Amino acid sequence: MVKQSVRVFIEPDGKEVWVVSGSTVAEALFAASIPITMPCGVGGRCGKCIVFVEGGVTPPDADERGRIRSKKKGARLACRARITGDCRVTIPAATRVSIQKIETRGKVSHAYKFEPSIFKLYLGRVDRRYRRGLETLERTYAIGSREIAVEMTNPNLLDDDLRNDPAYLLGEHAGSTVVVGRRDIMAFEAGDTSRRCYGAAFDVGTNTIVASLVDLVRGKEVGSASTVNPQVSHGDDVISRIRLAKSAGGLDLMRHEVGNAMNGLLDAMLKKLGIDGRLVYACTAVGNTVMQHILVGVSPEGLGRAPYRARLMSAVETVASRAGVGGHHSCRLFVPAPIGGFVGGDMVALIISHSLHRRKDTVLAIDIGTNGELVLAANGDLAACSTAAGPAFEGERISSGVRATEGAIERVRIADGRITLRTIGDKPPIGLCGSGVISCVAELLRKRVIDPSGRIRPPRDIKDPRLARRVVPGPGGRE
Repeated sequence: MVKQSVRVFIEPDGKEVWVVSGSTVAEALFAASIPITMPCGVGGRCGKCIVFVEGGVTPPDADERGRIRSKKKGARLACRARITGDCRVTIPAATRVSIQKIETRGKVSHAYKFEPSIFKLYLGRVDRRYRRGLETLERTYAIGSREIAVEMTNPNLLDDDLRNDPAYLLGEHAGSTVVVGRRDIMAFEAGDTSRRCYGAAFDVGTNTIVASLVDLVRGKEVGSASTVNPQVSHGDDVISRIRLAKSAGGLDLMRHEVGNAMNGLLDAMLKKLGIDGRLVYACTAVGNTVMQHILVGVSPEGLGRAPYRARLMSAVETVASRAGVGGHHSCRLFVPAPIGGFVGGDMVALIISHSLHRRKDTVLAIDIGTNGELVLAANGDLAACSTAAGPAFEGERISSGVRATEGAIERVRIADGRITLRTIGDKPPIGLCGSGVISCVAELLRKRVIDPSGRIRPPRDIKDPRLARRVVPGPGGRE
């Protein structure tokens, strides 16, 4: 087949893209920056990337026809259908990735002594002392009754004029504000800007990204935002990301995607609050071990095979712009060290936020995400482990599993033989998201429709005849 450019119209988005003939519909949607549900990572196994195609496209083979549950004309799997000519692709709501409900606010279990790693000092009235050593330069600035010591472990990071002539601080910069980092002086700003200092925190999940904007002077969250991790176009689980990272350009592509998404969230919060992006001086990002590898541009290939060892086992501090995140031109990005394997910095954040490392009682903390992590704390000792939780709730292995999008069942209640559902957005039900699966299982167990192992009981063993009538034989057993 001679390769040529063909036009693809995408509805209901009203978008138009040109792709090379022979490309899959999924590749065309990716080119149009439209993520769709592909839990199996373009493997053609889950049957959930259903779209409707009119025009030039290869006919479906027997395997694809067997995986398409829709009876509507033109139904195809986006990862299987290859484009041969101009065509029109319609994306149904159930296929589109649009997570509508992400909890972005919460509360910590105790009060913190707020000590940001980056702060500002107004150089209006400054007494100064200096002590110069071989590899350490210490300055103590006393402003009124407040004294803050800044240890410069690497004096070479300082501006030459400032290092050789400390009085430079009181010269040109008298009456200005200095931005102080952990290891260097980041910037000088005209006037008193000491009350305007911000940082951003990101939770980079396998399928979602949540961001918070924090006032580093008052120690308060002032904004939050969330979005879909654009990497879902390559598959819902971390194994699909590891597989792509091993391909040519795959790691750079995913790092670019997540950086753009984080920057988009930051820009949205700043715009909503009317805050200048140049006032953001620090960012922190946590995630599971694979996500943290990708974020800083380190291949997670070792996590895809036994003994599943992480290549990156230390904390990372870099300039945020290198990861595609905005803010001040000297804005720092901090990524904490993972615990190991698939237990990443997100679990470190959970441990710290609930002071599990300081508690004397026994506590089990559970983070149920695409990558599920648990940590058991007892008398100051901690033990952690992880498992692939996402596919168990909404991935390719559940026929009616969907993301937390509009129409997803999030709660199930059974009373007097009647089943009532609550869906996200009060829309007609399209499937069960993770919370819906948990709610449904809990109710079925409470009503003794399933046994403790999860198996559905025979109708004769179910006391309520109205529920017993709902149990029917299916291809894989009772349903």
